[in-house]
Amino acid sequence: MINSEKNHKEYTVRKALRVQAKTIAKDRVLINFLPLMKFNGYRPPKPSVDCLKEIWDIVFQHENDFEGFADHQSLVKKWIQNDYVDMLYKNSPNKVPKFASLLPLSLNAYKASEKNNINDYQASEQIWHLLVKADEARINDGKPAVIDKLRRFLAYNYNEQLDTVINSDDLELSTWLVASITNHIPNDRDEKGSQVDTSDPLVSIDQALLLADDVERILAYEHYMSRSSILEALSQIFMLHLGLFVLRVAKLLPEMINRKKMELAYEEDSKPVFQIDLQQGFSGPLAKLSGRNVLLHEQQLSMLVESLYYIRKKIDFMVEEGLLDRNNYTLEQVITFDEKDPSIKQKVDDYFTEKLSELSDYVPVNEDEIEEPFEEYIELLNKSYNQFILDFYKRLLSSAFSKNTETGILQQAARYKKYSLGSKLLDTLIHLAMLKRGKNGNYETKVLRLDQFMEWMRDRYGFYINQLIPGFDNDEAYQALRRNERYFSNKLQEIGYYQALSDAYNTQWLIARYEVKGEE
Repeated sequence: MINSEKNHKEYTVRKALRVQAKTIAKDRVLINFLPLMKFNGYRPPKPSVDCLKEIWDIVFQHENDFEGFADHQSLVKKWIQNDYVDMLYKNSPNKVPKFASLLPLSLNAYKASEKNNINDYQASEQIWHLLVKADEARINDGKPAVIDKLRRFLAYNYNEQLDTVINSDDLELSTWLVASITNHIPNDRDEKGSQVDTSDPLVSIDQALLLADDVERILAYEHYMSRSSILEALSQIFMLHLGLFVLRVAKLLPEMINRKKMELAYEEDSKPVFQIDLQQGFSGPLAKLSGRNVLLHEQQLSMLVESLYYIRKKIDFMVEEGLLDRNNYTLEQVITFDEKDPSIKQKVDDYFTEKLSELSDYVPVNEDEIEEPFEEYIELLNKSYNQFILDFYKRLLSSAFSKNTETGILQQAARYKKYSLGSKLLDTLIHLAMLKRGKNGNYETKVLRLDQFMEWMRDRYGFYINQLIPGFDNDEAYQALRRNERYFSNKLQEIGYYQALSDAYNTQWLIARYEVKGEE
């Protein structure tokens, strides 16, 4: 292999974490997820409509479907582009906006997209992998597959043979518009690409099961909420769980390496926790504790990078020695491989002594004091490149947690960060929380007290609102917690979910916006 700094810096291990350390956008995650659902895990063919001009040709040349649109072309273009098109650099003052795709409001929306502008850096494949593994576990437990339920929802009025949405007049305006445009794009059912490999076990199956349960819960509102509202909620859920999964892997992978085993008996302990501060600003005691919480998660991401280096370089050695097929191996093979076994130790030392010598072309290496070449090689890689890679993982987490938006949990101003809870995400979580299994096994609305809702979010997602997260004891924060709870109840009241007859918990109730009856 040619010696290059790029080869030394390479750290990715797709079998541990598929999503790349990049900034991701929720609409691009969903637009890439749609064809995975349509083709059952196969990647889509190249879109045949990849620019706005082709969309305008469809809209203005098919008067039967878009009656009167051609008479008001300038107005229609502005309306569609502003409300139904995802543009790259849409809000950037220094860059020219580029067409990305139609918004993911219908199963075939991906057919009108520019492939180079909708890169989600394997986030949709990560979500697909999580749902596939969750379904395998659910089916083993006698539960229905969530992917099937989600596909039925996304394929509403979809004719598979024609590859079109029929009876589109039944749809709300936004879904009708996107479906009507894509109905005029050629059938691509027989042109699917390569299949996404989901054979590898997940580092955290618990997170996958929680994602699947959240998807099933939001689909219970199919006949009560608009399709665009459910798709928006799905996008929020996908992004949240991507961030939670990354943090789970960051916690579990170093432990797996230390113990040299994939199976851990305490995966529940790996669930990340979040000190949620709903008050304004970053100077209060709770905001400062939440900021420390963010810092701890970023430190875990640094350990994740170190673990990925450890695994990746071990893979490179095992492949070089013929101990592993790079295209056909399991993560467990690598983690359980003992590089200090006397039968292989000399080869390990020779290989990584050479790697250290090569690395010395790019970073200082004291080759006279090398005792454990493998460990010192990994240590030097982390010393030289960890911070650079960590910055990208911070961007991944910031985008997964929808920083500074009403759909996320992360806020930042200058160098200050904290966890909070956006109103739109809160709205979605309330819908999920206010469901229970009925006698027929389907979800139906239940009554929920304020304290029960806070406990539900704490147990399910690790969101601490009226309590301090474990290990964060602070006398000043206890008063701030009471204020935080008041802010929380006020926020619920503002969005129409809360009523209180007194300060007692048993008189503080959440009000369901929809009455889900759990019908077949």
